[in-house]
Amino acid sequence: MIRWALVFLTACSHQPLPGESVAEVCTPANHGKIVTVSGSLTPPTIVTSCNETCSMYVGPEAGVRKGVWAVFRVGDQPGQMKAIAPMKSSFAGEVRRLRPGDFQVRGAANRVARAGEVVRVTGRLSFTPDSMFEPCALEVTAAEVVR
Repeated sequence: MIRWALVFLTACSHQPLPGESVAEVCTPANHGKIVTVSGSLTPPTIVTSCNETCSMYVGPEAGVRKGVWAVFRVGDQPGQMKAIAPMKSSFAGEVRRLRPGDFQVRGAANRVARAGEVVRVTGRLSFTPDSMFEPCALEVTAAEVVR
């Protein structure tokens, strides 16, 4: 039974369309251009809240914090991400565990993708290899839920 599950999962791995992989998109030649990248959504390690923009990685594997740093506007329209509310108390150092379902991106046709699922996002790329944060960031203007 486990062997068949592994075969099924391997067969269902995401293969980006030509020109849409992280490696193909994150290049100096694409800096400032409108590009499309597809991959798995992975939330950042730490999120306090987000009410104007929220970000996640779009990468080749779910759970890997590498790839394109996708910045989504917060809202309930296609191409936007659900807000993450701030914590209710103001204790310094307080933490809370967010679930994959807390990270939601709305795609075309009002389909919703959660952390770990595959999306195709389009937007303006910023490629800054000397950045202390993320060298490859995308200001998302459109999103499509692949699965």
